[in-house]
Amino acid sequence: MSRFLRSSLVTVFMVALATGTAYAQDDDDDFGDPCGGDPCGGDPCGGDPCGGDGDGDAMPDDSGDGGGDAAPAAASSSGAIKAGAKVLVPTGIDDSGEFALGAYIEVTPWVSYQVNEKLSAEVAVPLLLVKPDLGDASAEVLQGIVAKGHYGINEMITADGMVGFARPARLGINPYGSIGFPGSAGDMKVGFGAGASVMKAMDKIHIHAGAHLVVQLDSDVDDDGEPAPGIFVHVPVMVMYALSEKLSAGVATGIYTGPGPEFDSDKGMTVPLVAGAKFQVNPQLSAGGLLGFSSVLPPEGVDIPDTLTLGVFAAYAM
Repeated sequence: MSRFLRSSLVTVFMVALATGTAYAQDDDDDFGDPCGGDPCGGDPCGGDPCGGDGDGDAMPDDSGDGGGDAAPAAASSSGAIKAGAKVLVPTGIDDSGEFALGAYIEVTPWVSYQVNEKLSAEVAVPLLLVKPDLGDASAEVLQGIVAKGHYGINEMITADGMVGFARPARLGINPYGSIGFPGSAGDMKVGFGAGASVMKAMDKIHIHAGAHLVVQLDSDVDDDGEPAPGIFVHVPVMVMYALSEKLSAGVATGIYTGPGPEFDSDKGMTVPLVAGAKFQVNPQLSAGGLLGFSSVLPPEGVDIPDTLTLGVFAAYAM
């Protein structure tokens, strides 16, 4: 991308952010990753949208934020606080240079605060607790610190906003892991996101979708090979079905571009496909799991099984 076009996109993004359009990553609606990268958000931490409920499990509850599945949860009101965590085990390159499930294990604790019936905010901290020794290319333990905000415009549409301080390009990858290297190395770089999310409820079926723009400094290179802002587009989609009053299940997918933005799997674009389920243990506690692939359109030389990912998550309403 030319330097002029890149600068123009960054300028348009900052104007949109300044006028109140927002993106949260993603990560609430991405099966347990409230920070990002969406898909619905996420999430990592760069994720997610879809009118998130701030519980970081991508399975919307009846918290008054436009989400809602048939599994009753503790109602959120002004001053309500939620906390939780997600453990993600993506396939990645181990220290022998081979794809291996369990080479990386990431734990993301988060906390959310319901300001009022329309506005909520949350903070998430992704930590890469298990990672291979790749020398100077080894990922850092602290992957980022991400703050998000959600504003319910009406019952269907939510505006979301994100600001984060994370490893280069970390805010641009999807919530289920990137190809080969789920974590990032390098100095922390600031990033922002803006966009909108839509949730449509039809009896026991809930459809979530979003469109978001993410910009993170020094997460790409320009035509001269110099560090440049990374520009990412996230289009998460998720469908949830209430199996009972306490149990919901669904599938999440979407498009997460490479920096540029690049709609090319050989240049960083991923298309995740993940199934997940959430169980409402009691009005305060929910838990669930996910299993799928971080991309069903991997780059040349990578097979779909090399992107296998799994995880568990839990949330508690205080």
